[in-house]
Amino acid sequence: MKVLVLTLSFGSGHVRAAQAVAREVSRCEPCAEVRVVDALADCRWLFRAGYVWPYWAMVRYAPALWNRFFAARLARLDQHTAPEWAFRRGCPRVFEMIAEFEPDVIITVEVAACEMADIAMREGLTKARVINVITDYEAEPVWVKPLMDAYVVADEDVRDQLKSWGAPSERIFICGIPTDQTFRAKHDDAATRASYGLSDDAPVVLLMGGGMGPTRMDEVAARLCESGEPLQVVAVAGQDARVRRRLLRLRAAAPASLRVLGWIEDVAALMHTASVLVTKPGGLTTAEAALCALPVVMFDAIPGPELRNAARFARAGAGIMTDGAKETASAALSLLRDEHLRRRMSASAARLARPDAATEIARLALCNPSTLQRSGKEDDGLKTEREQGRAQSEHDASGNKQDAPGDHPVLILTISNGAGHIRVAQGLASALRLRQPSVPVLIADVADYMTPLARFTHIRAYLWLVKHAPAVWDRIDRYQKRQTQTSPEWFYRRGCRELFELARRVRPRALIATEVGCCEIAALIKRDLALDAPLIAANDDFDADRAWVQPEVDLYCFVTEQCGDELVRHGAARERVAIWGPSLTNGFDVPRKREEERAEVCRWLELDQQKPLVLVAGGGEGMGRIEEVTGRLLRLKPHAPQLVVLAGHNERLKSRCERLARDGDVERLRVLGWTGPEQMPKLMHAADLMVSKLGSMFNEAIASELPIVALEPPPGAERVQYQLLEEWRVGRAVRHMDELIETVADLLSDTQKLSLMREQARARRKTDAARRIACWLEQALSQRRTTNDDLQSAPKLASRLRADAQAL
Repeated sequence: MKVLVLTLSFGSGHVRAAQAVAREVSRCEPCAEVRVVDALADCRWLFRAGYVWPYWAMVRYAPALWNRFFAARLARLDQHTAPEWAFRRGCPRVFEMIAEFEPDVIITVEVAACEMADIAMREGLTKARVINVITDYEAEPVWVKPLMDAYVVADEDVRDQLKSWGAPSERIFICGIPTDQTFRAKHDDAATRASYGLSDDAPVVLLMGGGMGPTRMDEVAARLCESGEPLQVVAVAGQDARVRRRLLRLRAAAPASLRVLGWIEDVAALMHTASVLVTKPGGLTTAEAALCALPVVMFDAIPGPELRNAARFARAGAGIMTDGAKETASAALSLLRDEHLRRRMSASAARLARPDAATEIARLALCNPSTLQRSGKEDDGLKTEREQGRAQSEHDASGNKQDAPGDHPVLILTISNGAGHIRVAQGLASALRLRQPSVPVLIADVADYMTPLARFTHIRAYLWLVKHAPAVWDRIDRYQKRQTQTSPEWFYRRGCRELFELARRVRPRALIATEVGCCEIAALIKRDLALDAPLIAANDDFDADRAWVQPEVDLYCFVTEQCGDELVRHGAARERVAIWGPSLTNGFDVPRKREEERAEVCRWLELDQQKPLVLVAGGGEGMGRIEEVTGRLLRLKPHAPQLVVLAGHNERLKSRCERLARDGDVERLRVLGWTGPEQMPKLMHAADLMVSKLGSMFNEAIASELPIVALEPPPGAERVQYQLLEEWRVGRAVRHMDELIETVADLLSDTQKLSLMREQARARRKTDAARRIACWLEQALSQRRTTNDDLQSAPKLASRLRADAQAL
């Protein structure tokens, strides 16, 4: 038997996983001929320059750009990472080798390897079975091809992703991430320490940055060495020569506590010896750490799958996500000092381990091919799904447009002109998946599908006006609220034509819109494509533009009765309006114990649990007067609070706020960038008070029972929330900066006032809107299926009656 393991060396993880699978195949079937091929090893330099180098440049110098690029690729359901001709001309040796070797099985361990295997099959170069191995806790639609025989995934979340993109569930196998058997073996701690010149009287911190970086390992190592703690840092730089040179320069200044290594094979022994692992959270590295029951501090995650890897490990209690060298070093030192926490995280890591992943993949590759195929009836004969897929591919090659594979998703339209709409969409998606796990859900950020002109008018110009010319925006906003359209239909059709094409391709079973412009677009999609799909308009703001009212909308879910009445006055049918409150992301919909959350957050951020904690936020774009508020609160006496500043996506603001801390303020100021949905509920439940612009923060603060102090916001829906702060007595609405500082000082000195605000928030708390929408949608879809079945059975019944009449 011939087995080809195909990968691309974008990092050491894919290569190590491929080698682990190959070794296990050889162990399970000694007579098998196994080859591991790195497609980048023999590629042409033009392919490397056009496909590989841009990726590393973005990851190293512009991670935010790569994040947007990857998110857009997911949102658009891209079927390719590069054109087919680029792979054929850039990696000819791979296709030549596939034809010459004639493998029985191809195992792909990187997404581009999957694309190459698919090209080889469609061009008749091979008839091998293809098994895709995904080595992260997040996938992308490119993995899903009709000719693939099996998908090996790390957990249920990745399985659900693939199913939502059309992969047959019976072809998806949850095996974990394949790791080498050496990570399961026992290692001699004393021998490992001796071989690397490590003493027995100090704990070991293993510092890794992936085989090829890019990370700030030298900055983290410097802070660890300067801490004065009795520790030994072993820094494994892999193939990143620049980082290794910087570490070696640092080694000259700290010879006793730092060891610098390049590429090594004996990572397993070091992991078993170390007390803490500090690393970039690659999928394979976290899987290896789990096998070694090693607590992990994760930093410099590459946007995309690595962020998902880190979030999963942190959510399981096996690791800590950090931002910046200072926070990373502090987290590692905290773990070294807290043996109880370290043991608890070690146990959590061990529970995540999948030691038999490589063995299960090997058995899958060596099993009978018929077990990976499912027969299906077509016309009068039988044809396997594999043959159907091949026929479909041939049909596509002839020039016809292929429909999206698999079941039709629920399509949620949102827009990133702030974090609020995105978080509403995420909350709805979670509720829908929980209610109907078999129904795929797709979130589409309309901004990713806009032409440059549409993006400028609807995002950049909007944000600029709100921040720099609020009076102008006030006039525009008041005019717009009275109109039946926020933009002409032709503008949306041309400016978002890629989104219309996506909808035409996936044919959604239902549409949900979380913003007024998205609602107009969803109504146009439903009308233009003649979709028999329910459309839900979910608004978490406290006003109702006239343009929300569209004849195609089946359900309006709004926050307050006043919004509902306003919507009815605009022409919406009363029976279609539901007042269910805001749709919240996961974490805000469950009761939490505040003291436990506070203790966990204070450990994470190294803050004093006994001192007051104030959150300072400005939404996802870091708008508002965050810098000025932070500076004034740092000087607040005598009740000087601890501050956690949430700068969102605004990196310049984050840097400026970090510089505000003087020597005496460093210990009570923490500045965070974009904070994921896993951390925000914890932060808001742990805090005593929040100073923020409103918007989605208003609803989340009420759900967290967190008093909020806000300056007068720019024109728009936030003005209503500003008035409700005092009306509902859940916070304080202030007019200027001096009043804000005085109010914060007053509330922190009088805990009784804060307690009363928490009670009022508890009375206003509504957290089940997303679940109620999911329930309504399930019933609506069920009724439509019943109606369609009745309509389809009517012609059959009529035909049978005619036949009976003729017989009589």
